[in-house]
This record gives sequence, structure tokens and C-alpha cells, in this order.
Amino acid sequence: VGEAMYQPRFIDAFAGCGGLSLGLVQAGWMGTFAIEHHPSAFETFRSNLVDRFEWPDWLPASAHSIEDILLNQSAELAALRGTIDLVAGGPPCQGFSAAGKRRPDDPRNKMTEHYLNLIELVEPSLILIENVRGFSYTTHHHDKEKNAEVSYAGHVANRLQALGYDVYSTLL
Repeated sequence: VGEAMYQPRFIDAFAGCGGLSLGLVQAGWMGTFAIEHHPSAFETFRSNLVDRFEWPDWLPASAHSIEDILLNQSAELAALRGTIDLVAGGPPCQGFSAAGKRRPDDPRNKMTEHYLNLIELVEPSLILIENVRGFSYTTHHHDKEKNAEVSYAGHVANRLQALGYDVYSTLL
């Protein structure tokens, strides 16, 4: 009898109906849990994928906002440190899309900060963050020291580097 093969573990944030999770599961990854706020999207996720996850007892398998999970389960998230290989997700893109107004004050843009707060608590080995092209162009803030605008993509890269991650970014 051979050794059991290691199955890398992931969390899917902003999971939608589960397309990213499905691909990871089909590639041999084990889902720990997923975060999706929209009830209809989560119902689709539940119907197709929840039984293929090691869902924790402390989190009901239902729709949740990332803000609520960060607020109410921060101790449980921090307890996952060292056990999660990947946190993957795509924070809402409407505030960055060329089809929209790309307003820095769009409340959906704050979801990127919540995603980074999740990363900071869980400390996964790898991070995948996906968004639209405008994520690289929409201004997050002005860097007075460099006298330059910093995009949301730049802000995310800076914050991840400050947490000790090597950052690679590309446009597909």
C-alpha cells in the first residue's frame, strides 16, 4: 500500500457559483470552504460543490459576506494558518470595469481590502486574485513620496509584499 498523496487545500473567496472551485477540485485540490454573499449564486455552489469540500463546523454552508466572516470568525480563520495552500478569488470588478465609471469611491472596491484582510489572517502559501483590466488603471491613492498615482493592482501588490509575499502580475 503506497503513501497517501498530499491534497493541497484552498479557500475560494467571492466564489460565485463555483467555476474556480470546480477547476481546482478537478485538478486535485481540496476545498476548505467558499465565501459567496449572493444567495442564488451560493445555492448553485452548494448544489454542485459543497459535498466536495471539507467544510468547517464553525461556518454554516450558506451565503455569507466576507465582511461578516472577517468580523465573526476571525479567530477560526487565524487558526487555519499553516494549513491553507491557496486563497483564490476575484473581488467584485464593477468598480474597475471599462463598462463602468471607475469611481474610486465605489463601495464594491472595498471588497479588495476585505480580501487582503482574509489573506492577512489565514496566511496561505499562495494567493490568486483575479480582476478586470481596469484594476490596473483605477487609482487607489496618490503616493506623495513618489508623486504618483497608485492603482488598485499596485496597492494589492504593495500590501502583499509588505506581508512577505512575492508578487507576480500579468494581464491575460
